[in-house]
Amino acid sequence: PQALAYARAVPDARQRAKALAGLAPRLAELGYPEEALAAAQEIHWTDARTKALVRLASHLPEAEREQALREALAAAREIEGKWSRAEALAGLAPHFLKLMYLQALLVMKDTHTAMVAAIIANALNITFNYLLMWRMGAAGIAFSTTLTHTCVMLFVQWRFRKRVH
Repeated sequence: PQALAYARAVPDARQRAKALAGLAPRLAELGYPEEALAAAQEIHWTDARTKALVRLASHLPEAEREQALREALAAAREIEGKWSRAEALAGLAPHFLKLMYLQALLVMKDTHTAMVAAIIANALNITFNYLLMWRMGAAGIAFSTTLTHTCVMLFVQWRFRKRVH
């Protein structure tokens, strides 16, 4: 919470957005998901707000995760630069693919896969964070989250295909 106060006090809007975007996932990991979501939501730069919400989503409980992803999508639509908008939408894609597959499996009454996916996600994220944070710092944590989402999405996709065929 003290770091959040410092980040909110940064006078330059772009630097404040970067600080809040970097801090939001860490706040959620430390048990402050509401504060993390509020910090991400108050970022005025749409591209930075989108990135913060996307990074934060995997650290939030299910209801807040869906809200964060919806807000990230809305913010991505507001980005004026086509390359920045494409980058933001590309960051959102894995979340929606994973959600789509999980929803389809839940419709087929396969709740086991959702539980296993959550366990795998937590184990991989902790492991990758530990391994990459010391070598790459904050970039390692961001890469860890991306790598975790990719692995979980591939697992869920594999279970879906196995279940359908």
